[in-house]
Amino acid sequence: MNIWGYEFRIVRSVIEVNRRQPLVQAEKIKAALGGCEGKSIGVLGLAFKPNTDDFRAAGFEYVSVGR
Repeated sequence: MNIWGYEFRIVRSVIEVNRRQPLVQAEKIKAALGGCEGKSIGVLGLAFKPNTDDFRAAGFEYVSVGR
């Protein structure tokens, strides 16, 4: 991210860490279950923020559909 000639490396790093989090969680789930092939997994608590049903930017969708 470059604004007015300044490189915001910390912001870029934060964005990258946040982007990887769904993958990290998916790997933890797979490790705990010994793999996911042939298994049905219920996903609870999908909302990103408390007291809301808006999960447009939540990472659960990436993990829950097995991408």
